[in-house]
Amino acid sequence: MALRDAEMPQLSTILNPQKMLNLLRKTVRPTGEGHYHIYEITDCKVERFRYRKGDRIIVQYQLTLYDQLTKHSKKLWVTGVSRNKLKPVLKRYKRIISSDPWWNSSFSSLVFEPVLYFPDLKLLIQLYPQDHHLPTLPLFLNNHSKIRETLLLSQLGEGWKIMESQLTLMRYRPLQAATFRCAFEAEPPHKKEPLKKIFYFKLFKKDEGLSVFEDLLQLKQVFPSREEGIHVLNALGYSKQLKTLILEEAPGIPLSAFILNGLSIEYTLEKTAKALAEFNLSSCSFLKKQSMEERFHPLEKAIRFIQDVCPEHQEKLHQISFQIQARLKEVTLCPTHLDLKPEHIFIDGERVTFIDLDAVAMSDPVYDIASLIARIVFLSESKQISRRIRNRALRVLKTHYFSQVPRSWKKRLIPNYCCASLKIACYLLQHQEAEAKTRVAHILNKCIQQLSQEER
Repeated sequence: MALRDAEMPQLSTILNPQKMLNLLRKTVRPTGEGHYHIYEITDCKVERFRYRKGDRIIVQYQLTLYDQLTKHSKKLWVTGVSRNKLKPVLKRYKRIISSDPWWNSSFSSLVFEPVLYFPDLKLLIQLYPQDHHLPTLPLFLNNHSKIRETLLLSQLGEGWKIMESQLTLMRYRPLQAATFRCAFEAEPPHKKEPLKKIFYFKLFKKDEGLSVFEDLLQLKQVFPSREEGIHVLNALGYSKQLKTLILEEAPGIPLSAFILNGLSIEYTLEKTAKALAEFNLSSCSFLKKQSMEERFHPLEKAIRFIQDVCPEHQEKLHQISFQIQARLKEVTLCPTHLDLKPEHIFIDGERVTFIDLDAVAMSDPVYDIASLIARIVFLSESKQISRRIRNRALRVLKTHYFSQVPRSWKKRLIPNYCCASLKIACYLLQHQEAEAKTRVAHILNKCIQQLSQEER
């Protein structure tokens, strides 16, 4: 995707996978510490990017490494940060290399030296797990798993012994967070049958995970464990040393699996709608209350990003933003997930679990149902589900959700749906999806059309 930015001409290289492949092939340096493997970089993909016109860009690359010894390939995340001025990039680079380099310690999976600097491109490159906003990530992965084992054993009690564990990276958002799945087998004190268990570790920048941990503990009191209705994941612990939250595995099957396979649509979406209404109507005064400015910040951020990448839509974006804000000024704040997707909802018989509650706050609750609807529409328009399944899903969701909540909420569905649709438009552009700009234009036209109507 070509971006025109007079302040940042380096974008023509930074967003070009072939140019970055050639550059990294020439400059990455093997660690040379106990490695018998020789890796060749065979591919470079721009996974996603964040961009502020005339200011900065953050790019997540995925490299494919070919091991000439084993003849196998592996993936490696690489993060690039570039600014319009050299000074802040150089300052960050010097700060990283002047700190005690963690990579000097034993780290068997480290393939290349983890920090590179390209002054001509005003570009700082960090190879996973190096991440200056997640300084505990290498510590979590290093030290022969001793710290991880300590965290696991703290949940089991005295006398237990970890026999085997497997750590899998589930999601990595550079400079923001990382999520790991840990499947392990533990031996009990009295040599009984070994316990097999799965926990999740979520690493946050600074101490953001601590507030998530505290919110989950209080949500568990509002929604105690039961056989039906809302189930809140057990927050098992929080490590201040690693800035890591420990969570149990969500029971059941993700709603996305039912939708994508067209199975049990009515049952699962009825359960989802009723559980979401119960959550939105619950009393959770301990949650952070969003101001009007905070509620509109994601909208303004999405508008700005789309405008920076697609300046031809500036007038439409201003029109959409004005109409949304005019229709969402007066809102009674209620518990709101704020990042609800089909993959964040698990169905386990009569129980419904909402995961990834990192952003939960007192906000406009209608955004949750609108976000879920927008995601299902996206699945249809990207040809992952049929229109028939989409229509069935939306009918069930709307019918059962709006029959449980105040009637006035329905008037806010369209503007909230447009907010959620703009977030999807950002996703298409950030991930450089096929025909992204055409699909974004379609989303904007649809928003303008819908905002001229009123939900009945």
